[in-house]
Amino acid sequence: MHQEDPNDHFGAYFEVAFQRLSEAGLLDNREAVEDAFMAVVHALRKEGVAYGSTVVAEEGPALADAASERLAFRHRLRAHWGQALDTLEILIEIVEDASRHFEKRARMSSDPSLVSEILGQFTANAIRLAREIHELLSAGYPLGALSLTRTMHEIAVRAGTISKIYEETGSEVVAERYLAHGECLAYVDALTFQKNAATLGYDPLSDEQMRELRESSDAHSLTYGKGFSQGPYAWAASLAGLPRQPKFVDLEKFAGLDHERGYYKWSSHLIHADARAIRLNQLERGGRFVVLTGQTNIMLADPAEFAASNLHRCYVSLTSSVMPMAAFDVFICSVVETLRKASAEAFVEAEERVLSAELELQAELAKMGLRFDPIDGEVPLD
Repeated sequence: MHQEDPNDHFGAYFEVAFQRLSEAGLLDNREAVEDAFMAVVHALRKEGVAYGSTVVAEEGPALADAASERLAFRHRLRAHWGQALDTLEILIEIVEDASRHFEKRARMSSDPSLVSEILGQFTANAIRLAREIHELLSAGYPLGALSLTRTMHEIAVRAGTISKIYEETGSEVVAERYLAHGECLAYVDALTFQKNAATLGYDPLSDEQMRELRESSDAHSLTYGKGFSQGPYAWAASLAGLPRQPKFVDLEKFAGLDHERGYYKWSSHLIHADARAIRLNQLERGGRFVVLTGQTNIMLADPAEFAASNLHRCYVSLTSSVMPMAAFDVFICSVVETLRKASAEAFVEAEERVLSAELELQAELAKMGLRFDPIDGEVPLD
């Protein structure tokens, strides 16, 4: 199917310019050719500015149509994925409600726990991320959802590490170190900001602000060791048998989540936009590979399962930070684990239904000598 090349329109600018040069006998004059070329470029830029100034008003109706189509896609997607998406959402709602109860009890405690406070922050972040993932899946953007599961995994690893260190040492030093390390990171970020502020058009931080950040970072380094402000995981250094310079893989193993490294690496390709990410963003349908630029109704199962698992882990780390566990928390942990399994099963079944429906569609079209192409629609079999 031939589509008009927009360059055909703009190429006419150059054709006219070179025709006039030819008529004037100036095609061999390098300076005249360069001047003509720059005049055309200037005209194109001027036209681009004019179009950019009016495009929002002119394309408004088209945007409304696109929004309607995206909404219609969401409704169609629920035909196969609705039950699975609802199960995941119920799981998220239950974890959020139960976490509120836990936080309320913690506020009323005569002996508040800094570890529980940090784990509560982790769980809150995991809940928010799970909602964002659910929204992306509901809209048909599984690769965006998969990218966010990487962050959820990192939260779960940190939560599991802090929880286990606290369990093994009986000390809240790990929580104190974690918060202190955040202040060291703030100083590192400030140094980067100062370096680029002028280029970005921002006012730099004042000398007083930088001094306060530096003194805070230096004080923590004096308390916890010279390298405390350097490594991203220095807050866990040498605690409960961890290395002096721990890496993320060390925390994964310590927290018992190193078996999830495959998921983590998979989602990392999309985060870092490496060469592998190019292939992950390609889909095959009807014998043609296409680059995914919008919505799709496949690949929802894996990010959903990874999100549910990490949300469950964060909640367990939170509730088990106070011993003995409250009866309600024991009950909810069991409920969440049951829903996690049910959600995983529902998503896998939905994925299988979608793939089966695609095979049936292509088989029916093949009987008529056709196939469904993701770009051109129904086309003759090759």
